[in-house]
This record gives sequence, C-alpha cells and structure tokens, in this order.
Amino acid sequence: MTSDVSDPVITHKFVRSKSALGRADLLWGFDSVDPSQHQQIAEILGFEKHEVLRQDVAYKDQSQINQQKLEEFDSNSVIDPEPPTDEGSFKSASTSSSYYRITSRSIDQTENQAETTELNLPAWFTEASPTLLEETKTRIPSMHQVKPLHTELTAWSRLLPFLQKILGNRVEGRRPDTARLVKQAAQYEMIRKIPRKQRFYWAIKAQVLIDINDDNFPYRRDFLHLRDRLLQARGNEGLDVQYVYDEPGSYVVRYQQQREFIEPWSSPEQGTPILILSDLGMHSQSRQTLYGWLAFGQMLNAQGFRAAVLMPVAERHIDNRLLRFFDCIVWDRTSRLKLIKGDYQAEKDKCNHPESIDELLSYFFAVVRADSGLLRTVRNLLPGGYDIGHEAAIWRHAAVVSEGDEWGWQAGSKSNYLEQAQRLIDALSSEQKLKLVELIGRYHALYPDELYFEAMYSLKLLGLELPVEVEKATEQFMQDMVKTYQVNLDNSLLHAWVKRHLVRYEVKTIRQEHRYWCAFMAFAKKRDEQKTGVTTSEWPSDLSDAEKEEAWLFLNATQAVRIYHFRQVGEKLALIPEKIEIPQPDTFQTAMQDDWSVNAQSGTTLLTLNLTDTHIFHTHTDQRGEQHIVSLNLGQAGDQTFQLLATGQHTFQIGWERITVDVKSAQQQKEDWMVFMGSGSEGIYAESKDQQNNIYRWYWHPPFLISRTGLYPGFWSGQSPQSPSLKPDWADGAGRDEYGLYADVIVKDILLRFRWIEPTSFLMGSPEDEAGRYSDETQHPVILTQGYWLAETACTQALWEAVMRSNPSEFKGGMRAVENVSWNEIQNFLEQLNKQHSELNLRLPTEAEWENACRAGTTGAFNFDGELSLDKVNYRGTWEYESDKWGEGTLKETADVKSYSPNAWGLYQMQGNVLEWCLDWFGDYPAEPVIDPTGPESGDSRVLRGGSWRRDGRHCRSAFRYLRNPSVRHNDSGFRLARGHELQSVRTVRAGQQPDGSHAGGARGGWTAGWERAEGYTGSV
Repeated sequence: MTSDVSDPVITHKFVRSKSALGRADLLWGFDSVDPSQHQQIAEILGFEKHEVLRQDVAYKDQSQINQQKLEEFDSNSVIDPEPPTDEGSFKSASTSSSYYRITSRSIDQTENQAETTELNLPAWFTEASPTLLEETKTRIPSMHQVKPLHTELTAWSRLLPFLQKILGNRVEGRRPDTARLVKQAAQYEMIRKIPRKQRFYWAIKAQVLIDINDDNFPYRRDFLHLRDRLLQARGNEGLDVQYVYDEPGSYVVRYQQQREFIEPWSSPEQGTPILILSDLGMHSQSRQTLYGWLAFGQMLNAQGFRAAVLMPVAERHIDNRLLRFFDCIVWDRTSRLKLIKGDYQAEKDKCNHPESIDELLSYFFAVVRADSGLLRTVRNLLPGGYDIGHEAAIWRHAAVVSEGDEWGWQAGSKSNYLEQAQRLIDALSSEQKLKLVELIGRYHALYPDELYFEAMYSLKLLGLELPVEVEKATEQFMQDMVKTYQVNLDNSLLHAWVKRHLVRYEVKTIRQEHRYWCAFMAFAKKRDEQKTGVTTSEWPSDLSDAEKEEAWLFLNATQAVRIYHFRQVGEKLALIPEKIEIPQPDTFQTAMQDDWSVNAQSGTTLLTLNLTDTHIFHTHTDQRGEQHIVSLNLGQAGDQTFQLLATGQHTFQIGWERITVDVKSAQQQKEDWMVFMGSGSEGIYAESKDQQNNIYRWYWHPPFLISRTGLYPGFWSGQSPQSPSLKPDWADGAGRDEYGLYADVIVKDILLRFRWIEPTSFLMGSPEDEAGRYSDETQHPVILTQGYWLAETACTQALWEAVMRSNPSEFKGGMRAVENVSWNEIQNFLEQLNKQHSELNLRLPTEAEWENACRAGTTGAFNFDGELSLDKVNYRGTWEYESDKWGEGTLKETADVKSYSPNAWGLYQMQGNVLEWCLDWFGDYPAEPVIDPTGPESGDSRVLRGGSWRRDGRHCRSAFRYLRNPSVRHNDSGFRLARGHELQSVRTVRAGQQPDGSHAGGARGGWTAGWERAEGYTGSV
C-alpha cells in the first residue's frame, strides 16, 4: 500500500500490539493533537514503532510483506497460487485500501435440487417442509373457518318481554280480559265497561347505564349485544344510553354521531325507568367498587328512582346490601328473570361449586386460548348444570391466565387436569364429542395457525376423533413445525412457543402419546446449548429408553451443520470455519477447542454461511481471464482455513447457490449518505452526518447464507456485528430473513413485525417523462442519515381494536388494514399505544421515509417488475379515474394486509389497498438536495401516500402524493407504524470542521485519504 502523504512521521511503521483499537482510532488521535505529538498518541493507543523502508520503494517490499503475513496467518491451504507477472503487464491488486463485497447471488436451475440427507430420521421429518415462517396463507381447514355467532346469556325471546316490563308502562290493550269478565259476572257485578287486557309498552323516555370495566370485561360483548338488540326493538328515540366512565354517579360517556362526550352524570326526569347492565362490583377483588355502587343506589333512592340491574352474577354471589337500593336480576340461561329476594341459603344448595368449577375447567384441557364466547358455548353444551357463577370463576381461577376477554392455561397447571379431562370427555355422548371438536376448532380458527393446530392435536391426544380433513392438516402442520424450528433455532418467538408447548405436554402419560414431543425437546436443548454455552442439559427424570433413543436421533440431526465465514484478512480472502459444538451421544456434552479459533476472529466478515454440504466449488478468474475451479471438501478439511488470492473474481457454488465475490476500492463503495468509511476491530463501518452536524456510526452486517434456504442480505446497523443479539431493547424478538433485519413486538397478543430501513440516499419524486406524473412530484435527491424501523404491513383492525376497543373500519376483518381513521385519531391511537408500551415510542413515517421504503431501491413508477396488474396491487383496475368504471376482477374493498407479495424490503402493500397517512404537512418539494426532510413546519393538510383500493393505477405510483385535512377520515385511508433508531451520536462536528476522512481541496478523500494519513500504523488484532 502506498501513500502520497508527506508527513515526516510517516516514514516509519507502527505495528499494533494487543490493542482493540483500529486505524480509525489512530487517525482520530492524529486529528486531535499537534503533529509533534503523533508518536505519543500512537503509543497511548497501543501501537509500536518499527523502522521500515521508505515508501519510494514500497511496491516490491509491500508485496513481500503481504506474502509474509499470509504465510504467518495459516499455511494449511492456499488455493490457486497466482503466477508471477512483470510490472509492465499487471499491477498489484490495489494501491489504496480495498475490500471485498458480495456482488451477486444466483440459483443454478440445472442443478439437481432434490438433495437428501443420509441421516436415519423418520420419514415424516425428512419429508417435512421448513417453510412455516415464510407462509402468508392460513392452513386452517375451511370447515372450521366459520365465525361463531354470539352466544347469549339469556335467549332474546325471553329477554324482550322482561325489558318491555322494566323500560315500559302498563297500557290497556284491545283484547278483552275474559278472566276478569267472568269474575265480575260470577260476583253479579254490573258490567258497565268490558275490561281489556293490560300490556306493557315502551316508555317515552328511558335510561340505560352500561358498566364495562376490567373486572367484568369478559361480559362486554353481552352488554353491547343487548344494547344493539334493544335499539333495534325499541328505537333510539328517548333512549339515553350511557357508559360508566369511572365511579358510578360520577362521570359518564355518551356517543352521538360517532363522537364521544364525557360529562357528569345527571338524574333523568322523574318517572323515567333506569336499567343498569353491571356486576355491581361482584367480580371485583376490591370491596371499594361495591361501596361505590351502594352509595350510588342510595343517591338514586333519595331522588325517587329505583333502578333495575341485569347482573351476570350467580344469586349466591350477590351481596344482599345491594337489594336495599336496586332491583337485581340474575342474567343467565336458566334465570327466571325475577327480582332477587335475598333468600338464598347456602346450606340448602346441594351443588359442590368448587368441584363443579374444576370439572368445567377440565373440559377445556385441549384449549390453548379461550374467549368468553367459547367458554359460554361449551358450558351450555355440557351436562352438569353449570351456571354463570361457574363461568365467572374460570376467569379468576389460579390455573389460568386471563387478559381482557380471553384466557389460557398456566403452563405448569394444565397437566394436573389431564386425568379428570379424559374421564369427563369419555363420558360425553358421540354427538357432544363431535360438537366439542367443532366448537374448539371454530373458535381457535380465529387465532394464528400454531394455536389452532395445537388445540386440534390436543383433542387428538385426548382420544377425540377429528374430521379427516382436520386430522390430516394437523399432522402435516406439526411435522412442518418441527422442521421449521430445526432450521430456525435462532428465532426467539418460535423458540418461546416451543418451550411453552413442551411444558404443557410434559406429563409422561400424554408425552408418550405426543409424536413430536421428543423432536421439539431435542432441538430446544440444542438451541439452549448453542445460546448459553452450557455442556449439560437436564431432561425429565422419567424419560424412557425409547424416548432417549428418539431424542438422540434428532440431536444428531444437526451435527453435520457447520458455520463458515468469508473474511478479508489484509488483502487476502479466507474461508474460515467457526467453532461449533457437536453433541457426543455418550456424554451429552462436548468441549471442542480448535487451534484455528484465534484466526476465526481475524479480518472483516463478508459473508456467513450455514452449510450442510460436504463439498462446495470455488471458481477463481485471475487477471489473465483464466478460470481455476477446485472443490473444497469441508468434511475432510475439518478445522482447516482456506485462503484465497486477492486478485480477480471469486465464485462459490454451494449446492445450487452461486455467490460471486469481487474486490472494490473503498472509495468506490462509499455512498452518498456516508461522510466517512473505515474498518476496525468491529469490522467495516460508515458514518453519517445529520443537519445538526451530529455524527452517527453504522456497522456493516455481512450477508448470511443458509444452505438450501437462501441468502439473507447484509445491512448497515447501529449495533456492532459483535453484539450478542440483534434484538433492540424495545422488541420481543428479532432475526434475519431474505429481506433483511426485522424486529418483532407483541401487543395484546398481536405480533407486529418491523423492518429495519438503513441510512440511504435516493431520488424522491418522479422524472418528467414518467407516465401519469403530476407537477408536485419534483424529483430531487434525498439523504436519510438516520435508519428507522417500519411496520411490514399497514396497521390492522385487530391491533386498532385491541388498543382503542373500537373499530371504525367500513370493511371489517381483523387482518385487514384499519381505515376510516383521520390523522388526528391516529395521534390518539399512538398516544394510547405508547402509553401502554412506553418503550416502543412509535410514530408515523415522514413522507421521505415512506417513499424510500416504498421504492425499496427501485427507480421506476412501481416497486415491482412488469406491468401494473390486479394480482400485484389492490386498486381500481383502471389507469385514469372514471367514477363509474372499474376493472374486471377488482375487489372494490380492502384486502388482508398480506394478500399481495411484499416489495424487495419485505414491506407489504405499499402501493394500493389503503392510502397511508404520513407525519408531514403537505408542501412543495425543493429542487435541490435535502437531508432528513420532515416537510413544512405548518400547513392545512397532511400527506397520504400509496394509492388505495378505490383509486386508479396512476395514483398507486411510488411518487404519487395526496393530501387531506388531518381531521378527515375516509374508507380508503389507513396508516403504517414507524420508529426511529434512537442511536446516540459518536460526536458533533464543529461549524467549518471537515468530517474525519475528508480534506478540503484534496484530490482524494473519504476512506482512502483517511487511511493513507495513518499508513505508517499497521498491525493485526
């Protein structure tokens, strides 16, 4: 390596000792002090000074030094030695800093892709597909994809006359009252007027007070269902529906024209009937709620009112003090809908209620997650006379975990109910068993596939017969889940599900019937060993010999897998095996210590490979254009390090995958958003500068190839590649796939996946010759110096409803994008979500962030190849808008958020389906380049992007802009969540100061110039 720098100090070499600092640190040290102090700062940073020849004779001597380093690094294997050349014909590989990057990846369609393993594993395992994490469509059989109807506490036919009596007045009807007429005649009374039968008619005015709180939340649907049926039967004229806001008698909520009003409660006109839907604090663990209702009832009585209360509470659980102030009625299937008199006597109750509660819970042994509907429907199906009191007790049972109107088993408690569940279910009739399977299937079909199929497999383990279609799909799913887990052991969310699944079925009597338990357990143990470095793993003490044999079979299934790294070491390329642990069947442990482990830490990683192949092919095209092809026997080589020459181009064929590696100078690789590039102990890094002159450092994470799966692309991130985990602090899980880095967050049992969008530069807007272009799309360069996270889908209705407990969308569907929401309402949603999960700090993307993510590196009108069509985008089906014209096959409504293929960065439906609100006020684009734009400081309208289901194709282009008042909502507008990176700046550049690695007026800057200033300082880690 040569240098034109004339600093007199750079006539010596400084060989770095055991310092962890790189040349970039030495360079910063030089910039911080006077040149006379360079020697001292070098010694402080851990570099040693050695005399070498001056640089005017560096060509020959530098090549000798490089060759000496290569020989010292490892002499095991040097592939394709370069033939000698004369200087007149060929130059050295590079006279300035150079490094390798992965330039292409292709799949050879001529290769036989039906590769098989020689491991003696069950056929179901070898034939299983490891693709569950990649699938977007459900596998749930259609026979169970029938949404169950609401199961009423009391049949409406019985409830309606009761409500007419409570909320009505007696009036004389037209039909004669024969009984009274006969009685008068028998008593010889003079009949002056024919008596008429009395009937109830709705009162002119009535008040309904609904109490929904955390304690009675499982009955929220019952309250709202009754409200809707009452409005349908009576009409809303004169009916005042209120919702308790905090304490009874304090504040209430009213809804008028889809607007919410919070106001103090006031008593109605005298004579107005009042109906309350509440448990009156009977489901609360605190007596304070009860006392609040007692005080409210006393106040009502004092004002001349006595309210009727429909209570989803068993009579035995009602506090008699409430009867002094309220007319309480038990709301249940078997209730007579009569006023409670307070004469319940526990000693005369022959039912053993604690035993009945445990029996009812046992019927749900196969359930993974249950809501109030499933609990109610199964309770009504079963023999045993289970009432509302038994149902309510399930929500507070010590063996379950409940949240909102759903509950699930405590992982360690489920096994205690196995024997009772088997006994009770065996006693059911054939019809009841079939109905139980149907109900559990239909309700679990509302959840993700893994919950549905686990429930179906649990039913099978209990001896229940599944429909043929369901059983076949369940077995296939469980087999594919095992294989998917084996291939994706690093997936933290999948691992967490497996661990819970194992605990739920660990009891021996059911474990030995579970066909896949040993496979799951073997891979879970292997994963824990890899993550924690432990050499021993504890197994259940009652494991049989047969189970041990099966478990070892799956443990050994992964011993052929080995990780290799392509690393640049100096000016050389090396294929270095990574230290791994292979289980030993006789000891359950391993303690391999390889001589090459130190070398494995050297150099900069270009590509990580997870290989199962024993042979790969290496093709090297030298400077003369000649190809040299060799096969690398990874199995025979063992711990050997392969070293590859630094000239020309390298192609590695791994199975049917081809990876091409080429050398490029650092200056060629420097992108517009970078102010400096360097390399240190943590690998390649780049620095960006925002508008406030803050400098941020980003580390290169090299690509990762998984044999027979594909190449996971590299990316720039604020986390060092040496960090133990890619998971941000705010996420529940993280990983890599074919689109890049992602982070997963669970909100209210809903999985949100965010895609990492790295710092970049791109052309925002559209070129003047783009078809369909509008004048406000002025094309201009944009630099985004800050990476950010963006949700891979638009916000779903399921998430909105989980946070806001309402769904404003016109086109209903949990996995559809929420629409009919204004920008202002979204801010309220974000405030609530961030309040519940303060670590998330979510927001809307800026318009520049949105367009950058939509384009995903493309420059055309759309972010996909080929022509615009309805199988790629949910839109109107026409190029220009015509009010009465739709293309053939259009949906004319929104679709599920993953109904179409994602773009190159893994983001779904950035074009079409729903317009997406952005953070910015709408304004004109500048013509000049901008850095981290956020739009105007104020305005009248906010930006929307992306087109929608009702808009034409012209409006779905990547550059199309739209605007609306932030208070306006529409059935084609939704949004997508975003999050900043929150990376701390490494320093701030003073005004007028040149960033590190650049020189005003210099012919060369950035990476090259920066490193040449420290050319006198060399060494290896």
